[in-house]
Amino acid sequence: MRSEPLVISYLRGYSFTETAANTGINPKRVDNALQRAKKKISQIS
Repeated sequence: MRSEPLVISYLRGYSFTETAANTGINPKRVDNALQRAKKKISQIS
């Protein structure tokens, strides 16, 4: 699963539940993917 669409959805202000509904992905997987993406971003900056 690629996290870019999830991050874009998050940055646009969608909740985990809304993102999950829009992508058909389990909300827990959305949450986990966003947490991993946030961690990677924080390591870069």
